[in-house]
Amino acid sequence: MNRPAIRRASTRLLSLALAVVASGCATASGADSTTPNPREGQILTREQIARTGARDAWEAVQRGGTRLNIQYTREGSPARVTHRGVDSFALSPQVLLVVDGAHMASLSRLREIRADNVDYIQVLPARVGVVKYGTAGGNGVVVVRTGSAPAN
Repeated sequence: MNRPAIRRASTRLLSLALAVVASGCATASGADSTTPNPREGQILTREQIARTGARDAWEAVQRGGTRLNIQYTREGSPARVTHRGVDSFALSPQVLLVVDGAHMASLSRLREIRADNVDYIQVLPARVGVVKYGTAGGNGVVVVRTGSAPAN
């Protein structure tokens, strides 16, 4: 590793540590509140998701104007995910997915959630993810809150 790369890695670790300390070391018990905070990350509401025409939560994330940029392998699974904006950071495919408070193995589980069953999806940058979910949120977090499908 060259010196600039080490310096960038050290700076990122320091900023994440400062975020945890500044937050008062929040615990996971407050991480899954039922009302998302728009200051923490981008939110897609049930209405916004319906307007995208998405069939599942994966399509909702792709079509919903999130600041996530997803690059795929030939097989169609996510190979690299990046987050654009002021808090830009590079993510591995192991971005933390939290559905109704449960940590999921991978973002591909979003394909199993019907879009009309989603109350909201929130994309949290790493600095917020670490505060709310500890080191598991260090690459960012996609939080999904589901509910019953609307009656037709």
